[in-house]
This record gives sequence, C-alpha cells and structure tokens, in this order.
Amino acid sequence: MNLIIGTGRVFNDYYYPNLKNKSNYKFFDNNPSEISQNFKDRLINKIDKNKTYETIYILTPPSTHFQLIQDLHSIGKSFYVEKPTFSSLIEYETILGEVKDSKIVGGHSRRFFSNYLCFKDFILNEMKDSKITSISAFEGSPYNWNPQKLESILDDEFTHLVDSILFITGMEETNLEVQIKKINNDSFKEISVESLVNSMNVDIQYSRSRQLINQINIKFENGVSYHLNTNLNGEILKIKNNNIHILNNGNKQSALGVFSEVIDYMENFSKNNVDKYNLLKFKNTLTAIDAINEKIKS
Repeated sequence: MNLIIGTGRVFNDYYYPNLKNKSNYKFFDNNPSEISQNFKDRLINKIDKNKTYETIYILTPPSTHFQLIQDLHSIGKSFYVEKPTFSSLIEYETILGEVKDSKIVGGHSRRFFSNYLCFKDFILNEMKDSKITSISAFEGSPYNWNPQKLESILDDEFTHLVDSILFITGMEETNLEVQIKKINNDSFKEISVESLVNSMNVDIQYSRSRQLINQINIKFENGVSYHLNTNLNGEILKIKNNNIHILNNGNKQSALGVFSEVIDYMENFSKNNVDKYNLLKFKNTLTAIDAINEKIKS
C-alpha cells in the first residue's frame, strides 16, 4: 500500500487521474478541499502508524515537508517529496541524520521530461571535448494559480530551473561551489540571479508577471551552444559556426503521462538498478537555493 499526503491542486491535476483506478493507494489531507469530494471514499481520517507503506508521497506545502517526514519516517520505506523538497539544506541534512531505513526522493518531475533527458545527453557529450563557459535560463508567465498560501518564487518555481541546470550538466552530484554576484528580487513577482557555479557564469530569471522566453542556454569554449525550450516537449537547438540545427527532443509526452512515469518509477523504486533520473541526488539544488537566500539576507 502507498499513501498520498496532500490532495490539493497538484494532486487533483496530475496524480489522481493516474491513481483513480489503482487500489493500492490511500489519500490523506488534514484539511481536504472541495475537490476532495471526487475521491472522498478513499480519504482516510487518520494515518495509522502501525501500518507500513511502500511509498509516502508528500504533496503538501514546502514548509510542512520536514515535520511530516520526521513524524512518519518509521512507516514509510521511501518518501517522494514534491518540489520544493525542503525549506533549507539544514532541514534535509537533519532528516538524513535521523532517517536511516527510508529513502528520501526529490520530486523534481522535470527530470522525467524526455526533452530534458535528450538535452542532458547532448550536453554531457559536448562536455567531453569542451568546457561550459556560461549558462542562462529564463522562464515566465502571468501567475494563474490560487493556492491557500502563496510561496515566494525562490521557494517554488525557481527550484525547477536550478534543479534542471544542475541535472542537465551532471552537477546534481558533484561538489558544488556557488558564488552569488547579483540579485534583483521581488519575491512574489520576479527574481533574477547572477552567479558563478563551479567557475561558470550562471544567470537565471523567473517572472510571475510577464511572459519570458522559457529557455535554457548553454555555451561552450569551442563556440558551440545548445538551447532547450523548457516547456514539456520543447525543442532543442544546437548552434555551431552560426548554423542552427534542430536536434532530437525525444518522445512526445503529456503532463499526465509524465506523472504516470513518476508513479510507475516509484512503484518499482526498490527494483531499479540504474537511476537515470538520479532522484536521490537533490542536495545541490538546496545548496544553490540556500546561497541565494543568504545573499538576500545580507
């Protein structure tokens, strides 16, 4: 049996359509919304701490993740923690120190995007012959969610871009050195960060108030550059000698299809010998976000 904690919009839009015909899932929410009426017969009133669950999915607001795992780690063999995984690196390291028998999996779903996986292959292959000199990433669109509590950009969508850059370049599991050079921060509308990450220039901008290009750009010393449209199924471009080449961006996916892959992956988590998504490695994403927060505080 598996347990879903949190039945808000993310659950309703992406998880429940993939789970409604599965009998091995129970749902819990200590403050269920009106949409929970669609599956009220599968909502449990209380978490039974005498049961053991294969996977506990944490889909609640980020500020609750730490305490939930502290409270429930004895009954979950693994935890899938929806991004943003934790509020700080300290929270994550505390959990790792306390939780010995459970696996903590970072729920960064873009690692399942076919175009991201293809882009990663292109980047890692180019890195064999040349060094990355700079990375830039832009995303933005008018905000249309209506959460019970509005998280800041840095504590929500921004983590997608940070994690994507680290994953694509293989830096999600390397030693990470982050130097924040400049920040323009309106925490709920728009944020831009200029930084050095392992001696590479990395600039990221995210906006909730206006449309941006939605693209990750990676430039190499040899003059070659790669460009990923960060939308699901977005195109991949390679520019060499001023010539633009459209590259293979993988199999076409739907948003529901991505989360079907997430669920299938977690159902077979203990059997997976090779983790191409590297979901256990998300510490560096927290390290980068912490560095930005420290710069803002200073």
